[in-house]
Amino acid sequence: MLTKRRILLLIKSNEEDLREEIIDSDIYDLVGYANMTKIANETLSYIGNNMQIIKYIRSQKIDEILLVHTDFTPEELQEIFEYARIYGIRYRYIANSFETSKLNTEITFLGKIPVIEIHSIGLSPWGRVLKRVFDIVCSFMALVILSPLLIVIAIMVSLGDGHYPFYKSKRVGKDGKIFPMYKFRSMRIGAEQEKKKLLAQNQRKDGPLFKIENDPRITPFGRFIRRFDIDELPQLANVLIGDMSLIGPRPHLPEEVKLYKEHQKRVLTLKPGITGMAQSHGRHQNTFDDEVRLDTFYIENWSLLLDLKILLKTIGIVLARKGR
Repeated sequence: MLTKRRILLLIKSNEEDLREEIIDSDIYDLVGYANMTKIANETLSYIGNNMQIIKYIRSQKIDEILLVHTDFTPEELQEIFEYARIYGIRYRYIANSFETSKLNTEITFLGKIPVIEIHSIGLSPWGRVLKRVFDIVCSFMALVILSPLLIVIAIMVSLGDGHYPFYKSKRVGKDGKIFPMYKFRSMRIGAEQEKKKLLAQNQRKDGPLFKIENDPRITPFGRFIRRFDIDELPQLANVLIGDMSLIGPRPHLPEEVKLYKEHQKRVLTLKPGITGMAQSHGRHQNTFDDEVRLDTFYIENWSLLLDLKILLKTIGIVLARKGR
């Protein structure tokens, strides 16, 4: 039995002819409509405003969005469109009803009605498979090759204060999933509790992240491994497990993600990475909004070649001692 595609309409008035065309096509399940306000005497289910549409997109409750006409602002439509594109939701609109011109479009038909489809870009389903295979192969090889170094670093961290060499931090991953991220411990025991006393010294005033220069919680050996990003190497295990990717937006703490603005949450549509666009372009000179823009560009323009370029550039930065 053919599974019907779940379609959501963006309309601001009754559209009986369009509704009949969709129902008669026998390939669509008409989920409902969305608009800033409810339509009088409309029998279709009212989904809600632009925020409810974004929730539908994230939950994959719809397969397609059809824009007919709406009272959403151009900015709200742009946000809906970008989320649809990132999540691979088909986005089509009746000719001349979409004010913002887009590339990569195609004229198709819904029954007798000509509609324009904007093709998704970035990670296709096959792209995600290819990226995952790349992650598994590279992380496994790196763990095997670097295993002597990892053992030595673990011993050195333990010898410093006699405690466990690894640090497990709760981070927010793809679609808001919490996962344990592994690092070599570069701070003294009890550093998380000390953070509250240091919040007033936070030098990252441009967003939700916390950072201070010469953090007193960092151990001498921890400062060395941070300089060369060696403390991040245990995250190769996160990549192999599947919680992370080699390349992607950096994962942040749950309390930091709670402070994200809505558009900044787009970075949660992809698995977080050990390194990413923001780390290889500008690094610490970037504001948090700069990081989000770079990571969003990466999500929308992903290719295996881009992953290789970012990976090689990151290695070059570390070897040139331009790390932390």
